[in-house]
Amino acid sequence: YWDTGSGIGLVSSANIATTSTYWIPPLCCGGSSSAFTPNSVNTTKLNAFVTRTTADSKVSIEQIGNSNQTVIEQTGSKNNSVNYYVNGSSNTTNITQNGNANTQANYIDLSVVGNSNSTIISQNSTGGSKSAFVKVNDNNNIVKLQQTDSGNHYAEVNLSGGNKTVDITQSGSANHMASITLSGQAQSLTLQQTGSSQQFYSITSNCATSGGCSPI
Repeated sequence: YWDTGSGIGLVSSANIATTSTYWIPPLCCGGSSSAFTPNSVNTTKLNAFVTRTTADSKVSIEQIGNSNQTVIEQTGSKNNSVNYYVNGSSNTTNITQNGNANTQANYIDLSVVGNSNSTIISQNSTGGSKSAFVKVNDNNNIVKLQQTDSGNHYAEVNLSGGNKTVDITQSGSANHMASITLSGQAQSLTLQQTGSSQQFYSITSNCATSGGCSPI
């Protein structure tokens, strides 16, 4: 299969040998690969942390509710931050940040509201700034986010309502950027950005279909 620009074409067995690209998935459901400007509120908070006189690791946790499980690990020589807030009950959160002598930043600002939400974020830096601003709303949402390698990866994830699943991987040397907003009924999104060429993806999707919408 390939993206013809106006739809999906099928590569037949007769011309596979002469086709250089077999499968380029089309952008789905209103998503855009155009460059976008990061959220100014997020970048302001990140810059305020990075430019602090003290360059130590910083973790802030506030929990309200019952039976919440949180595991946070930070390893690095400079910067690193977590800022974590949860409201409801029975939420599971696992945050891991690693770095080395070349690490500048590694930043997570996470807010979880509701019950029975599962969030896993890992940033294993080999240099390059990482940032993840994730908000999870209401109940039974699952967010998995991995940012690694030398690129200055950037991600914004905003979920409204419950029963959303988001799985994002940003890797490679390029400065990948993603902005994801899902609302309405049940919906899932899987995104991989990798390699040495910068990739953008942004989407605002409101699922109005009873029982949920097709995966993105």
